[in-house]
Amino acid sequence: MIMPETRAENTGRTLRNSNTHTMPPNRTTSFQKVLSTLAENGTETVLQWVPGHAGLDGNETADRLAGEATAGDQDSAPIDLSSARAAVTRHVRELSRRKTTAAHPHPDPTPGHDSLARWGSVTLSQLRTGTSPLTRDTLHKIGLAADDKCPACGEPDSVAHLLTDCPAYEAARRRRWDVDPRLVDVLGGPATKVVTFIEDVGRTEPPLDPPAPPHP
Repeated sequence: MIMPETRAENTGRTLRNSNTHTMPPNRTTSFQKVLSTLAENGTETVLQWVPGHAGLDGNETADRLAGEATAGDQDSAPIDLSSARAAVTRHVRELSRRKTTAAHPHPDPTPGHDSLARWGSVTLSQLRTGTSPLTRDTLHKIGLAADDKCPACGEPDSVAHLLTDCPAYEAARRRRWDVDPRLVDVLGGPATKVVTFIEDVGRTEPPLDPPAPPHP
């Protein structure tokens, strides 16, 4: 936000007073409303003094007061409730974004994901997070499988095992990604390859334990 130096000395006093909790409300109500609106929209506001009225009395005083205001303790400066809420919301969103990106095994988007039908889109999203009902390790963790063994080879099952390691699916894997692809290669797209691979190897349903035999 550009602050021209019209009535600069008065504006400087207003800024100075804002750090002492004595901001004159009749001078700053409109200004605070503008700042609140900008904050709610996620816009960062920077006050910048534009040289003007050079050589007029009061300029030096205005510059000094503005410097005192911006150099003051910002933690003690008053802030309205809506601006505080907007700032907290932005901070929480940023923390959430950083945490999700750090924890995600494949944060980069898979090309073609948005073009998939619903089942394929949901399935790919689950595989990308490393937690999928199509793998026994996930079912075992939530109590829907007695163990985490892959239904095709008996090794510990997981998203990485299903997509890149299981020897039972090697032929289907090679037809799409050549020899020994990494998980980043598989999830790097295109998305249709992942979905057709899952369909080709017959893993479109959760590999649950077989039902217990009926009691005699």
